[in-house]
Amino acid sequence: MEWTVVFGQSLLILLVASHVTNACTCSMLSWEEALCPGRGKTVVQATVRSVERLNMEGNVAGTGEYAPMARYQMLLERKFATGSTPLNDNSGIFTMMFPLAGNVCGRSLNPQTDYLIVGIVKEGGILESNMCELILPWKDVNGNIKSILEGEVELTC
Repeated sequence: MEWTVVFGQSLLILLVASHVTNACTCSMLSWEEALCPGRGKTVVQATVRSVERLNMEGNVAGTGEYAPMARYQMLLERKFATGSTPLNDNSGIFTMMFPLAGNVCGRSLNPQTDYLIVGIVKEGGILESNMCELILPWKDVNGNIKSILEGEVELTC
């Protein structure tokens, strides 16, 4: 009986430890931090049209953890804030780079789904976001956030 308890506890510790090593190591920004003016971020509402897995890996939010990257073709619904580099959104379509690794931080982007996305526009007008930026399914964006995005309420930071 005693060895089964020890074995069970050891197995539980091993399972928890293996889960922790795959956990997200960054702390995601709160929506207040992410939407704070003056951060030079681009904020959009967009729909995922397609996902293409790339033969490269990217550093997940500077954490030292690497994950396969994906190129997302996005349909721009609305632009709320624009950083210093313009988003290349010809005909309302733009490209976004994002890790293809829902297992790293439990996040992934699903086709045909609307999202609120905060990121930085890189050279060539490509929006780049990471696991630590604010990315929410649009259906989960609450009234407070929408009021700030629409300019009805001023966010003081």
